[in-house]
Amino acid sequence: YQRRVRGRWPLAQMGEKRREEFLDVVGSVQEEKTYLLPDWEVADEGGEITYMDEESTDYDYQGAMAKEHKEKKVLGQVRATAIAGNDISSSVFYTIGVSTISAGQYSPISMVIVILVFYIFRNIYAEVVTALPVNGGSYNALLNTTSKGIAAVVAGLSMLSYLTTAVVSANFAAGYAKPLIGLNEDGVFWGTIIILLFVCLLNLVGLSESSYVATVMFFLHISVLTCLSAVCIVHLCTHGIQTLKDNWLLYKGSYNIPLSIYFGYCTALLGCSGFETSANYVEEQQEGVYPKTLRNMWLTIAIFNPLLSFLAIAILPINQIVDPNENYQVLYNMALVALNSRRWLSLIISADAVIVLTGAVLTSYVGILGLVRTMAQDRVLPSFFLARMWRFKTNWIIIVGFFLLAFSLMGITRGKVNLLSGVFTMAFLAVMAFFAIGNILLKYKRRKLPREITSPWVFVIFGLCAVIAGLIGNIVFDDTIVEYFVIYFAAVMIVIFIMFKRVELLRIILFVLPDKLGRRIAATGKKLKSHPIVFFTKTGNLSVIHKATTYVINNEITNWLRIVHVYETEENIPANLTEDIKFLDRLFPKVRIDLVLVKGTFNPDLVSSLSKKLNVAPNMMFITCPGDEFKHDISLFGGVRVITH
Repeated sequence: YQRRVRGRWPLAQMGEKRREEFLDVVGSVQEEKTYLLPDWEVADEGGEITYMDEESTDYDYQGAMAKEHKEKKVLGQVRATAIAGNDISSSVFYTIGVSTISAGQYSPISMVIVILVFYIFRNIYAEVVTALPVNGGSYNALLNTTSKGIAAVVAGLSMLSYLTTAVVSANFAAGYAKPLIGLNEDGVFWGTIIILLFVCLLNLVGLSESSYVATVMFFLHISVLTCLSAVCIVHLCTHGIQTLKDNWLLYKGSYNIPLSIYFGYCTALLGCSGFETSANYVEEQQEGVYPKTLRNMWLTIAIFNPLLSFLAIAILPINQIVDPNENYQVLYNMALVALNSRRWLSLIISADAVIVLTGAVLTSYVGILGLVRTMAQDRVLPSFFLARMWRFKTNWIIIVGFFLLAFSLMGITRGKVNLLSGVFTMAFLAVMAFFAIGNILLKYKRRKLPREITSPWVFVIFGLCAVIAGLIGNIVFDDTIVEYFVIYFAAVMIVIFIMFKRVELLRIILFVLPDKLGRRIAATGKKLKSHPIVFFTKTGNLSVIHKATTYVINNEITNWLRIVHVYETEENIPANLTEDIKFLDRLFPKVRIDLVLVKGTFNPDLVSSLSKKLNVAPNMMFITCPGDEFKHDISLFGGVRVITH
């Protein structure tokens, strides 16, 4: 068998008698295995050969994939930057304070180190997403380089990160509204719910429309930060640097200088939350926009985070900055001091905080929408998540479901969202680490895959180590975050596990149910597995097809695999392909394996046509890793997955 699969013993080169004996042996072994399987798990007999002529057919799908691809790309550089930029730029409202608690007067140095790390991560993210320009971020990177189970775990981390980000940002937004409208604690709680509901309704209208709102929020925020920086610089020039000297020379933190800078770096990493979000709506971005969004977001935090951190230490007593009651009001207090207690700029900053933190909530909705939609298309989650509103064509179940989860989280914590801050920290840094791991696997397993940007190996390894160091530092600084992280992450993963392993769970349920009800459950299980998967084979190499078949059995909920070979002339059809497909069909009783021979040229239009004619979504069509000679942009194939070298 091993010699057969490795291509050293082709069936076509055996004598007729020996070939029949070999297949009889394989068949008898598989019949014994089939006898042990429940009826609903045994696939129909395969080996069917289908011929299709896509070369001479004047079908209506010509250019359909490219047209659909173009219609989806509604976001230019400005709007795409604004959606994720609100999240990453809003972090300045809380990062300066928490970083100063850890690093003291050395907080600006910690901020600069974070900026250098994220400069490296710009190319790490860009390489992965330009090679695999499909929504999903780190989930998609690992889905195309490892198993679907590992990718689902990373998706769970991303979901947890988005959920906690939404709740924490909405709560801080309501908190900053206190000086504006005089909210009490109950008012902050219900203000948080109102913000979550408002952004939910905004997303139900559609991404294109909500992106305009995000753009206005982003530019208002940048204008306010610029104004605050200018006012503080003028104050520093007119009043001198005595406060800076006192803070620098007299303040004694809890740690020595290296440890202060290190722990400051660990907490300041939160100032870059949102950097990964743009990858979850890359399909909606126009060509070449994604790397520019990373550049723009990096420039935003590179300018304002270190600058405002330095100005805070220069004009405010450091004991006031680290005071727990004042820690999240640093920018508000800076404006008061810089304008000699005149409140107009402080009130503008409070209003800006409410607006831009609401924009961060919007970013979380957009991120979870792209991620869950991709997972549903990949059948990790049920397809009902893809249901659309008739008016706005938005995935309302995902949006409303996310709001309900956020609402329940507020109820569970009774509005004390500081409990979620540690969960958010670990989830965000873990997602970053997995993005770097995805980049490493992409270089190793998919090195032939074309990409616009390449990050050097040394930068990827350094970036991964820097994030792991930040994760360890946050745990050491406050080890209670591990407890809360494990609880919330386990809750998310239980839901994903139930969805992902729903067929296996049905199998267990069948053992304890009566026959009549069991037959209904078995019919449900068979229906779940009835959707076919397509694998395109270029050369007909048996070992590659065998590897693809094993991947499908281990990762997909299906009992039907259709091997497609596209050829231009009949002489190009591999001689042993038909025999090999029949051999594999007998070898794997759990999956029906058929062969589809398509006359034509492999391109996005042909894939679009076959997707409709075979009733298989592009996400459920698999290919081997394209080489340098591949002429097409892989994003034009609508989400076709790369599963082998």
